[in-house]
Amino acid sequence: MINIKKKIKKIALILGVRLISEREYKELKLQRNLAIKKMIQKTSQSSFNSGLTTVIFSRDRAMQLYLTLESLDNSINKKLVVFVLYKVSDKDHRESYKELISLDNYTNLDVHFVEEKHEFKGSLIEIFKKIRTDKLFFLTDDDVFIRTWDINEVWDLDAFKNILSLRHGLNITYSYNENLKIIQPEVILKKNYKGIYKFNWFNGTGEWSDPMSVDGHIYSTVEILNISLISDFRAPNTYEAALKTYADINKDGFCYARSVIINLPINIVQGEVKNKSGNISSEYLLNQWGQGLKIDYSDLRHISNVSTHKEYDVKFISR
Repeated sequence: MINIKKKIKKIALILGVRLISEREYKELKLQRNLAIKKMIQKTSQSSFNSGLTTVIFSRDRAMQLYLTLESLDNSINKKLVVFVLYKVSDKDHRESYKELISLDNYTNLDVHFVEEKHEFKGSLIEIFKKIRTDKLFFLTDDDVFIRTWDINEVWDLDAFKNILSLRHGLNITYSYNENLKIIQPEVILKKNYKGIYKFNWFNGTGEWSDPMSVDGHIYSTVEILNISLISDFRAPNTYEAALKTYADINKDGFCYARSVIINLPINIVQGEVKNKSGNISSEYLLNQWGQGLKIDYSDLRHISNVSTHKEYDVKFISR
């Protein structure tokens, strides 16, 4: 065992990495969390109103983004400010976003598009500075709302103490990414909130032990802003990874009886993480979009799911 430890230390030295003990690691996390709390205390709460804002991440997927926006617009009952941070790889994709932006036919959404041209983190921080609500949630452009959602039920939710997940529900018993059954934590009906269940984030497995996600989890704006300021990330995937380093936070989990959103991993457009996905390419969807088509949302409403992710054979209709 001693020889193994010496070899590991030697390899770490060659790589320029310093190994630390578990005690040192816990101390560093404690100091970091205390720093976050102090930053939050210094942030003025008076500039924030009770409410929600959403930030959507998108890249080369105008058609899928339109489905996300259309499904959100049709599922809520109150005006919602939406910031879309998008990136394109070529002029054809840029034109597809320009066309999407020109549509602007939403009833319940006030959508602001921000193109990432230089640096992801800087663009995201600038968006945070424009948010005036005390709570926010993230979406990706392959998230779809599959049930109606009464925003009023969570308007006054204390996001400092709780994390409500729109992708969780009593129906979630399987992990698409891990390809295995997962254990649900014990859940109880929260009396103060209609139809919302309370659970412990770390009494289950798989996605039930994942409180930090960019797929429909509601957070404190001030908390997310300050975590983001001191974290290192380059794109949505490394941003989510940075958030997950705060997964040991002491907050209750909330969810509805059934998932409000589902992620449709029909393709992959980023190179940071090799996620599991289907094979409907973004270029094929770009071609369909150019022909005046959209993904048929009516075919997806009230979809049955046992996982937070589900591959699906989408259908196209004229938009």
